[in-house]
Amino acid sequence: MQHRFVRSALVLMRIAAPWTTQAVEVHFQTVADGVYAHVGDTGPRSVDNEGLNANIGLVVTPAGAVLIDSGATAQSARQIHEAGKAVTPQPVKWVFNTGEQDHRWLGNGYFAAQGAEVIAHANARPDMLNRGNASRTYLEIERE
Repeated sequence: MQHRFVRSALVLMRIAAPWTTQAVEVHFQTVADGVYAHVGDTGPRSVDNEGLNANIGLVVTPAGAVLIDSGATAQSARQIHEAGKAVTPQPVKWVFNTGEQDHRWLGNGYFAAQGAEVIAHANARPDMLNRGNASRTYLEIERE
């Protein structure tokens, strides 16, 4: 049931994306020196919040920035990246995924393409792959 909801939500977001403007603005708030947070929407995932209803963290170190969760889509990942650039010139070197919920890690590919190392618990990997494959398969079926 949960996979069906996730697939449906992804399809809806993908279909609506070309006709919507950027609905979510990512802003990092200072939590402590070098530590920032974007507090996500507290409601369920929707087209309006672009599926980004998780909190996102950013920790700036001399070696680079650590991003905690990468967002729900490539679009939200870009928004997170731009918000991070407003906070620090340090590149995102590492992305830590705090859980296997897809709205926490579907932006991984965007950050990996930017050169970031993605880090997740080994036990989360099979579930993440399964959810990602299920979403991709569903989207391919919808396109046919």
